[in-house]
Amino acid sequence: MNQFITNVDVLGLEEIEGWRVSECEMSGTIEWYDGNGTFIYATPHWHEPGVVPFDTHTNETAEYENVKKLFLQKNTSRALQLETYIKTLKKVINVI
Repeated sequence: MNQFITNVDVLGLEEIEGWRVSECEMSGTIEWYDGNGTFIYATPHWHEPGVVPFDTHTNETAEYENVKKLFLQKNTSRALQLETYIKTLKKVINVI
């Protein structure tokens, strides 16, 4: 049994504050898109287990910026981890 949230959990959110979620078919990256050329990449366990890096990218600059890292806790439920993921995503949305 997986003790951390997965891409499937995140994809179930569909939309947060007008941002739509999708998964890149080739890489498995979780992408949040605002419809105006800005992306937030927030894939659980992208580089290491239990860590979700939040990176931004705009079509305007074509550069990636690491904004935040979320460290998931093994001793919390997946529901609470997903709630924390949502709160972190909203914070990132508010700073870009």
